[in-house]
Amino acid sequence: MLRRTIFAALALTAGAVAMHGMVTNDAYAQAAPGTVFSTGQAQRGVGAYSVSCAGCHGTKLEGMAAAALIGEEFRARFANAQDVYDYARANMPADNPGGLSDATYLAAIAFIFQSNGKQPADGPDLPPTGLAKVLWK
Repeated sequence: MLRRTIFAALALTAGAVAMHGMVTNDAYAQAAPGTVFSTGQAQRGVGAYSVSCAGCHGTKLEGMAAAALIGEEFRARFANAQDVYDYARANMPADNPGGLSDATYLAAIAFIFQSNGKQPADGPDLPPTGLAKVLWK
């Protein structure tokens, strides 16, 4: 009897997790192209950027020991968030390339896009699979 109860609880939990994933994916799919990172993700990106990026790129993304991450010149280098992610994942932080979690890279990218005038959506966080949809305009 105890085994059946545990199995039933696990099955319900797995079903709830699967349903949550479906809701999140549906909400993401309905978001307008180019506006698919959340306010919360951009806010978390402030901390991620401060800890992992600001030492070289400046507290205002203005550039110091490394290039600025704000302005026309920066936006011209990268067509979308996928380009930024690929570059950051391969090269940043300079002392530990690829050493951050996907969530940290994504949050920092959301903050960078917001700092460049892109407004977040009220919806799910940007998943790693939707980066090409996030454009500058």
